Amino acid sequence: MNNDYYKQPVAVFGIVLPMLVIVILLGVALYMNSSVSGEYEIKKKKYDQSQLAMRQTMELQGKVKKNEKLLAEWDRMMRSETRGSFLEHWKQAEKKFSGKELTKTSHNWL
Repeated sequence: MNNDYYKQPVAVFGIVLPMLVIVILLGVALYMNSSVSGEYEIKKKKYDQSQLAMRQTMELQGKVKKNEKLLAEWDRMMRSETRGSFLEHWKQAEKKFSGKELTKTSHNWL
């Protein structure tokens, strides 16, 4: 019993339709893969930038930490400066330098 009536539906549902589904699934998979790859590249670039910024921040904090004693000393001096200590520093500077480097004015600024 050789019936040609069933050959066409078997060919459509057995070969063509599964191939079409496979092609569609492959297309979706490739699209998703490229989308995920693009997002990964963007996120990796942002992560690398954040790591660079973190390294630079840590280097800057290290420099500040290294100069912390000097900064504290300057801060203490700036808080303790008075008219008398300013004049004392001025007299010492007058002894060190001569000529036009230091000039006094008649105006009393303090």
